[in-house]
Amino acid sequence: MIDAQSRFLAKRLYVNDGWSVEQIASKLRASKNTVIRWRDTEEWQAQKSQFLESSQSFSEECFLFATKIMRDMRKQYEEDGNASKSQLSLLNLLLSRIETIMATDLKRKLAKEQTESGQEIPVEVAADPEVAEMLEKIAKKIEAYNRKR
Repeated sequence: MIDAQSRFLAKRLYVNDGWSVEQIASKLRASKNTVIRWRDTEEWQAQKSQFLESSQSFSEECFLFATKIMRDMRKQYEEDGNASKSQLSLLNLLLSRIETIMATDLKRKLAKEQTESGQEIPVEVAADPEVAEMLEKIAKKIEAYNRKR
């Protein structure tokens, strides 16, 4: 018998991590039909689309934020010949991680397209702890920078 915790895990794997019904059934040792029934009755597909939509363009946001920092730094440098160490540090962090951020966005975009076309090709993005940790660090630095402004 599958308990509520396993069912919750199944939903998270499908919605957030991009696992297929087959992968979830295998991991939980449940039948494929059971997982399909959960997916359909709890509307996982709509939740997955919503999740992918909300997190799709993080790289674009990071790029725009890095551009804003560069403009602020340039203005400051033109005014007094100095550049803020915190701005330099944050810009360096963003630029050093942009490739990973863009790859994550690309995977999420692919997952969204697969979801919309009805395909179930696994795209494990949210499950990558290194990416999650990196995004959390960037978010904290951005928040700290915004508090200083």
